[in-house]
Amino acid sequence: MAAQAANLIQNGSFETNSVSGTYDGAGNELGDNPIEASSGSSVDHWLWTSRAWIFFDGTGGANFPDGSCAFGLDASPSHNGIDVIAQTGLPLVAGTTYKLTFDLFGRGGSGLTEPLDVRFTHTWTDALVYTNGTGTTVLDEKTTVGNDGVAESVTVQFTPTVSALYALQFFADDSGACNAHIWIDNVKLVQRELVSGTVIMVQ
Repeated sequence: MAAQAANLIQNGSFETNSVSGTYDGAGNELGDNPIEASSGSSVDHWLWTSRAWIFFDGTGGANFPDGSCAFGLDASPSHNGIDVIAQTGLPLVAGTTYKLTFDLFGRGGSGLTEPLDVRFTHTWTDALVYTNGTGTTVLDEKTTVGNDGVAESVTVQFTPTVSALYALQFFADDSGACNAHIWIDNVKLVQRELVSGTVIMVQ
């Protein structure tokens, strides 16, 4: 049996180490209203722009997939451009296939969430600009049902052609879907391994 592959993502559950006050509650489909941390709060290893929000389970009933925090993301280019959540410094090797997984859920309103894009990029100068660097979009316009009470597990694979330090970017660029917020949690990135001539995915 193959050894368990290391998760290259740090703090994939978005646990916050510094909450600078709170803003308000926000409904989501997984339970009671979690609390939005106000600007000035920090989350180790993650960067984000103004309309990505860190939420924590301030009421004890949010039932996030992993830990007590999650990120919410809005598609609203009219509010200071395209908003992005990013982690940098991911050492990816050319020709190696990686599996990215995360949980996706909605605000609890009607219908589908805003479409989500996911991108890996290298030689970037600003990881919070969704077109920056040399990038590959690995997931395009992904939606999920935002009111069924279930977090969808999403899996994508990526095989880089260049060995480099990469940034992982989550963003929403469809302004027509503004306010059907995307919620993200439980992010993992692991490497596929070759055992006895057979490619297997290490869970």
